[in-house]
Amino acid sequence: MSNNSVSVEHTQMRSIIVDGGRTSGQSEGFCEAGAMDDLAYNFANYLAANPSNTPALEVMGSLTLGFHCDATIAVCGPSCILLIDGQQSPCWRSVTIKRDQTVTISSERMGQRAYVAIHGQWDVPTIHGSACTVIREQLGGLSGTGKALANKDKISGEFSLTGGQRELPVHQRPPYSLAEPLDVVSGYQSGAFSDYGLALFYSSEYQVSPQCDRMGYRLSGPSISANSKVMRSEGINLGSVQVPGDGQPIIMMRDRQTLGGYPKIGAVAAYDIYRLAQSVPGDVISFRNVDMNNARGNWLLKQRIFSNLTKG
Repeated sequence: MSNNSVSVEHTQMRSIIVDGGRTSGQSEGFCEAGAMDDLAYNFANYLAANPSNTPALEVMGSLTLGFHCDATIAVCGPSCILLIDGQQSPCWRSVTIKRDQTVTISSERMGQRAYVAIHGQWDVPTIHGSACTVIREQLGGLSGTGKALANKDKISGEFSLTGGQRELPVHQRPPYSLAEPLDVVSGYQSGAFSDYGLALFYSSEYQVSPQCDRMGYRLSGPSISANSKVMRSEGINLGSVQVPGDGQPIIMMRDRQTLGGYPKIGAVAAYDIYRLAQSVPGDVISFRNVDMNNARGNWLLKQRIFSNLTKG
């Protein structure tokens, strides 16, 4: 066993390696991938004193790691739990792990995601500029073949301790409540829906169905019909609200396919994707139409807030 590695002792459900995603390559058929909850992922890397786009672990269920070196880690997520040798430790802050300690990461709400950043350089292959695991495409991850982490896997790298401690206070952490509607920016295909259909969509509540994964979130609620059901396939933006023939919306997520032919009402604003990504089956969500310029202003404001929180 390498003196500078982390081993997977036990994994439940699914844990994968993620980073900022494949920001190019969609024209060649590569999906975007990346962390579903980009805010928790980015904060974890900041707290672990890593540069942006450093690989991290996205944990669904629980994951137990054995550390074979001293390292600084950070765990972030809406309901994350961090245990060190069985003792609970704070999340949303940098934490010192000693050689031979065992770390278990999980979430209070089954189906939510926790992000684990480890300070240092990760020895993982990159494909098209990203180490992201995409199981459907058999791409990325420890071996580059798109496999989720498995028991006895070894994560190698130049892991080490940081020089100081960082913490994100409770009042500065991202709000994950779904009580507020998700903002949706209309697309040109919104004209394929009647005024009644659009009004029904924006005034209704939808449940997140069990058919939700990194590719897309299928919703259950009032049926929305489009005037045009046949169209040419085209590129799909993150958060696109597609409406197939059964009228039940599907919101396209990080591992979405590059092309699709269902009519789209619009797209969930980029700054609201993290809330949707941490919803679980049975959660109730609603939508609010927002002007494109207002959405851009909101996005810039949230980027500024993140930048101010992570200075230094």
